[in-house]
Amino acid sequence: MLTSTLDVMAAPNTPPMERAAYGTIVDGIIKTLETAENPQTPPMERATFRSIAQGMTEAVENAPNLLPDERAQFLDHVQWTMKAVTALQHPTARPRDPKDRFKIQQTVEETSNALARIHDRRATPEERSEAKRKLDQRTASLRNPEYLEFIEEVKRRKAPAACVDTINNRTREVGWREGSLWGLSDSACGTTVAEAAQSGGRWSALFECVQQEPFSTCGVYVPRD
Repeated sequence: MLTSTLDVMAAPNTPPMERAAYGTIVDGIIKTLETAENPQTPPMERATFRSIAQGMTEAVENAPNLLPDERAQFLDHVQWTMKAVTALQHPTARPRDPKDRFKIQQTVEETSNALARIHDRRATPEERSEAKRKLDQRTASLRNPEYLEFIEEVKRRKAPAACVDTINNRTREVGWREGSLWGLSDSACGTTVAEAAQSGGRWSALFECVQQEPFSTCGVYVPRD
């Protein structure tokens, strides 16, 4: 496992930035496998982390076969997904509610599987097409009209830069809506969420839900035009 990736990392003609990307991803995979084998990790989460590690391993093993520009874009996507995997293993960054954790883990598992399939020569054209659709959807999250309206509302509430940055990062990692609401539930957004929940505006129900309920159940409160 990861043999060809380690060979690429050691090759003298591998660009430094690419070597660093491989190193970050491999380190993340190893830590994810450790979490999966930790007896303190709940059984269902252990299975999911194993699946995520397998998907990320297959993805990074396929990367050296790509053309340089395509490889750089692909590794960037893998790194963003690995950031979400790392956050899921961090006590203060992962979702507090088990229902939210499970939902985000499922989403990341889906993304890791898509990353594994999109450049897999053994995958069918239909599998690669579906993987591309999912990854394109994830990449386009920051341009989603609903997301843009949502983040404008967060900024209008004078949210701290740390709150806005966390929402942007989680959205890039996991997508709209779950990633965005994961970011909104971060402690950096606590004051903003509390004040907005009491505002009585068209977004107040969403903020109130994030304040009181698992954020993964709150998408129904995104305002409809």
